[in-house]
Amino acid sequence: MPNELITLQLGHYANFVGTHFWNLQEASFSYNPKQPTSDEIDLNILHREGQTLQGDSTFTPRVVICDYQGSLKSLRNSGGLYKELDEKSVPPWEGALTRIEEPPERPNSANKFLAQVAEEQNSTPVIHESLPKKRRHADYSLESSVEVWSDFAGVAFHPRSLSSLDKYWINDQPEPFDVFGVGLEEWKNKKVQASLEDSIRYFVEECENMQGFQVLMDGHDGFAGLSTAVLDHLADEYGSKSVLVYPLFPTPLPESGDAKKDFFRLFNYALSVAGSSDDHGHNAYVPLSTTSRLSRPKVYLDRLPYARFQQIPYHTSAILAGAVDSFSLVNRLSSPDFVHLRDVVDAITVHHRKVAAMSTMLPFPLRDSDSLFSALKAIDAEYLPVTSLTPHVKTPLIDSQNRCYSQVMSLRGVPRQRWQCTPEEIQSYRLSYEVASMPATQLFENFMSSYCPNTFGIGRVTEFPLHTAVPYPQFFSDNISENGYVIGSKTPRIDDVKRLPVMAGIHSTDKVKDLLTELTTVCQKQNLAKYPRLLDGGMEAEDYKESFERLVTLTERYGDEK
Repeated sequence: MPNELITLQLGHYANFVGTHFWNLQEASFSYNPKQPTSDEIDLNILHREGQTLQGDSTFTPRVVICDYQGSLKSLRNSGGLYKELDEKSVPPWEGALTRIEEPPERPNSANKFLAQVAEEQNSTPVIHESLPKKRRHADYSLESSVEVWSDFAGVAFHPRSLSSLDKYWINDQPEPFDVFGVGLEEWKNKKVQASLEDSIRYFVEECENMQGFQVLMDGHDGFAGLSTAVLDHLADEYGSKSVLVYPLFPTPLPESGDAKKDFFRLFNYALSVAGSSDDHGHNAYVPLSTTSRLSRPKVYLDRLPYARFQQIPYHTSAILAGAVDSFSLVNRLSSPDFVHLRDVVDAITVHHRKVAAMSTMLPFPLRDSDSLFSALKAIDAEYLPVTSLTPHVKTPLIDSQNRCYSQVMSLRGVPRQRWQCTPEEIQSYRLSYEVASMPATQLFENFMSSYCPNTFGIGRVTEFPLHTAVPYPQFFSDNISENGYVIGSKTPRIDDVKRLPVMAGIHSTDKVKDLLTELTTVCQKQNLAKYPRLLDGGMEAEDYKESFERLVTLTERYGDEK
């Protein structure tokens, strides 16, 4: 069964993360019949196969995208690949039709990456047995040329995927889309609501056995309100399906020194997370950011153990996308180890604790000679750091005092021949036959339980690495080889890092209370009368009060000793 997943990307930063996510999928495809795409992953879960009007085969993401006017730039509303006739516009009579094709828009000449993507799409079929992956290892200066997410979108989207707000532009002119209530009001716009509902329905009706939805949403601006309305719609129309929600807080943000704007952003984010307290729908929320502390003084994450990145959306969104992609492998396996999204949501929302935290090791520190056992052992022995991507939350592998209720983790990019211990390791560690022959998944789950004893956990190990072809940033240290392994000395690479082993997990932990407490404390101590803008869009002070009361109730669940 296909077990399809539909992705929703709501907001500008959400589309930065989503664009990296889909580029990573594209980078993992093999168009060479002699080196087929890994059969560990079921590609049909995230993608749909179709056909253009010209008869070319397509393989496009099951995704619904909403962003500001002006964010698509040179990417057409038809998806940037082909132009389809709207079924509603087809005349009811049978007769000769004249189709007028508009010439494709030329991308910004300064963006060499988009120029090459356009050249390849115009000169080759979408699915071709011998299509070369020519744009893997080149320098496109994307750090300086990327302004919006469509500047590095290397995939083609279905015409039903793309939509924009009705009157709000990317530069906040003529008016800003900056508060929760304005987002709720935009959902009442019949044009916007009908566009999103129709697109969601289109992809749902194509599915045979849909798992549910994964939702990337901006939580800091008006998209917090719009996304909350969309999630209510999903609960009403598709209530039996599971939803995994990632509320995003971007790094960096313009004018972050403006106290009022900073408060609005935190206020919006609190309301977006407060939506998780509603038991309407089968969902889980995992707040994500490379900002470790949301309130003042802000603390920004600027490095991982083997990567140092810039505070630009193109870089920070790549970190989040790598973690989300790596975690989602558990829902995309073609083997019996496949974990249904329903089971993931159930696992991380025990006792209605619907907010969880994400951690990652990107890359996972695998040395060229390591087996899976020795690599996991090294994390214990050398205290190799794990990075939390949820603000204010130290996840179980970081804080030994952390009380973990449950967790689901994915470890990818470990070659199958390394899943078993070597004879030398068996002798050196005096391993029993039972441990030496233990399946990789069981070995990984034992590692998880060593940090969280007596805790329910699901772990999965795959060979399938994170493919880091252009346009994924090359911000990795010289300690990482081209194949993604940790090497002993810093040696300048001749080529880009092609692939990475990555560990990513979602944890239900009592430390989530630290985030929820921070959000409620900062927002409740403010006098809303000082900020009349917050009441735009029909929101009343009483509405906010009820939302924060729900957030307080949710916070209290993390102190429950059940």
